Amino acid sequence: MDYRCLIKGNWEIWGVVTDRGRCPYEDFYNDLRQPADKKKIAALLKRFAFRGPPVNTQKFRKVNPWDIWELKPTDQIRFLGFFPSAPRPDVFVITHGFRKQQNAIPRREIDKARAVQQEWAHHYEGGGGR
Repeated sequence: MDYRCLIKGNWEIWGVVTDRGRCPYEDFYNDLRQPADKKKIAALLKRFAFRGPPVNTQKFRKVNPWDIWELKPTDQIRFLGFFPSAPRPDVFVITHGFRKQQNAIPRREIDKARAVQQEWAHHYEGGGGR
């Protein structure tokens, strides 16, 4: 697994790149059909990159009890990610996106994000996760 910078400002937003060279964030984004959804996503990520993590809990919140965060650009579109402690603290890693169909985040989506977070910790932080 690898990572690449999606947008850079005062903060960097990174996306996961699979062993096959695919970025789940970009695949999800490119498959969206509504230009308005893409515009909202782009605006939220740009604000995040230049102003820091959103303080509005309607747009950004921690998924307890894990160190996974939910980014909510629209009512149904969600991105999960995490703040790594290495190599730098001004990075947010988006693991993937999905359409939320129910109130709770499906456990399989959280598990996907946690797997990436654990891979990151093993590779960059020299540990097995938090």
